[in-house]
Amino acid sequence: MKFQSLLSIIYELYNQGVTVLDSGYLAALLKQSIAKVSKDLLRLHQMGFLKRTRFKRECLTKNGKLCYKGYRYEYSLSSQGLKYMK
Repeated sequence: MKFQSLLSIIYELYNQGVTVLDSGYLAALLKQSIAKVSKDLLRLHQMGFLKRTRFKRECLTKNGKLCYKGYRYEYSLSSQGLKYMK
């Protein structure tokens, strides 16, 4: 997906009140794979249009013990992204 079209979708969601999103939410909305949407969001972040916050990804072991496997990221529009869309 071209970055301009993805950024315009994110901007429309921002105007509707969705300020924070992740790749799972956006993949379900666009009906695409999470891996593809995650790469697109990473690209927009590297271009400076999105900010991201890192959270530990929680999982349960077979014994029921809580552990962490990697990170999940939540994205929001940066000031540069807002200026670009205006």
